[in-house]
Amino acid sequence: MESGAIAATAGRLSIPWIAVRAVADEADFAIPSSVTRSLDERGVVRFGSLVANLMRHSSETLALPTLAFAFRTALASLRLVHRLAGPALLAP
Repeated sequence: MESGAIAATAGRLSIPWIAVRAVADEADFAIPSSVTRSLDERGVVRFGSLVANLMRHSSETLALPTLAFAFRTALASLRLVHRLAGPALLAP
């Protein structure tokens, strides 16, 4: 995964590190293609594009509440880690 390269570099440089992940979608959950087609190069959803894609593929709207709930849950977990760890998480 993405953390592997960071772990390898940190290990070579003897820099302590930690990876914190929150999974927003289970392996068997397919993110609607209307969503993935609406992402810009930074991964931000372009709202107008999303609406246009959903108008063409209206059945994909059924998956959006599940995706939104999973994202909110994952974000809440990350915020909890940040709150509990405090500024010491980023201390050298």
